[in-house]
Amino acid sequence: MTQSKITFIYAYEEENWSTPMALANEFMNQGWDTEVVSIGSNRLQNWNDDGIKKWLESKPETDIVLFMDWGRFDSPLLDKVHLPNTFWVQEQKDFT
Repeated sequence: MTQSKITFIYAYEEENWSTPMALANEFMNQGWDTEVVSIGSNRLQNWNDDGIKKWLESKPETDIVLFMDWGRFDSPLLDKVHLPNTFWVQEQKDFT
């Protein structure tokens, strides 16, 4: 059986706890190949798409992308066109 890979994209720099962090840790604990891509820090309010850009340039292979942010950050890089064979989910809104 092929191991599934899930990528979480959220603000996690300088964070002590967050819902996305808890979910990512649970997927890791359940044996998923889990990756985290940071969009900056909610605490420092320094959101950016640098991490997403570097991640996409690395030509990632992932089964699921879960973008978890509450609407204060948006980027044209958060688009299924970049990884069309991957299931993309955005918190509170599915990618179109």
